[in-house]
Amino acid sequence: MNLIELNDPVYGKHIIKEPILIDLINSKAIDRLKKISHKGFPKEISDIYFTRQEHSLGVLILLDLFGASLNAKVAGLLHDVNHAAFSHTFDVLMGSLSEDHQDNTFVNFINNNLEIKDILKKHNFDIKELENLDQYTLLELPAPETCVDRLDYSIREHYHRTKDSTFIKNIIFNLVSVNEELIFKNKESATSFAKAYMDICINDFNNPLKIEKKFMFIDVLRRAIELKLITLDDFLKDDKYITEKIYYSTDEFIFNTLNKLKDNDIKIPKETKPSKKRYVNPRYYNNQGEIVKLIETDKEYKEKIENYLK
Repeated sequence: MNLIELNDPVYGKHIIKEPILIDLINSKAIDRLKKISHKGFPKEISDIYFTRQEHSLGVLILLDLFGASLNAKVAGLLHDVNHAAFSHTFDVLMGSLSEDHQDNTFVNFINNNLEIKDILKKHNFDIKELENLDQYTLLELPAPETCVDRLDYSIREHYHRTKDSTFIKNIIFNLVSVNEELIFKNKESATSFAKAYMDICINDFNNPLKIEKKFMFIDVLRRAIELKLITLDDFLKDDKYITEKIYYSTDEFIFNTLNKLKDNDIKIPKETKPSKKRYVNPRYYNNQGEIVKLIETDKEYKEKIENYLK
C-alpha cells in the first residue's frame, strides 16, 4: 500500500494513506508553501519561523486524528494553498486589514490551478466540494470558536515559543470531535488552551512592536513596487523570490528599513496601528456531562476577555 510518513516538528510522525492526499502533498502547489512564511516575514527578521506548508500539513494531521471525512481532509490540506509570498502580510499590502484578501481568492485559485484540478479529477473528487470551506466545521469556524485551523496555528506558535511538548499532548488528548466540532473533555484543558491563545494574542498578534514591524516591512514592499523592483505578480511565487529582489537594493529607504528590522531597531508610535483582537471561547464537558462555554462559566476568564477588548 502506498503511504507517506509526515514528520511534523510539533506532532511527530504521522502516516497518510489516502492516494488523493499523497498526490496533493507531493504536488508543486503544496511544495511551494514551504517557501511561504506563516508569520509574514522573511526568516532573517522573524523571532520565530514556520511555514504555510507546516501549518497545512498540521491541519491535515489534526483532521485525521479527529476522524474527519476525506473531503474535509482535502479541504484542510488545500485551505491555504493560494497564499502569496509573506502570507497575511500580502493581505494587508492589498488593503485588507482584516487579512481575508486571500480567503476571497481561494476558489478562483483552485479553479485555475491545472495541477490541483488534474489531481482532483484523477481521484473523482468534485471540485465544487471546495467552494465553501465553511461547510467543514471541524476545519473552519468563525472566531471565537475552536476549529482545527485555529487550533494548529496557535499550538504551533505556542510550541515554537516554549518547546513545551507536554502542553501539546495534553491539548490533543483532551479534545474530541462531536458533530464535526471540537469539544474539550474538561475545564482544565479548555482553560489551558484559552490562556495559551491569549498569551499569543497579547505577545504577538496585538503586540504594538510586532504590529509596527509588520507595517514597516509592508512599507518596504510598497517602496519596492514603486521602484519596479517587484510586481504584484511576483507574490504568486515565494518569499525568497521577493527577498532576493529587494535585499540588495541600493534604495536608501529600503536599505535602512531592512537593517532596522534585522536589528529590531523599532520605535513604537504613539498611535498604534489597527489589528484584529482575537480570542477563543472553547467549549468543554462540565462535571454533569453538559457542553458549556468557558466564558459563560469562568468569571476570571470572562473579565480578562472584556478588559482585553476595551
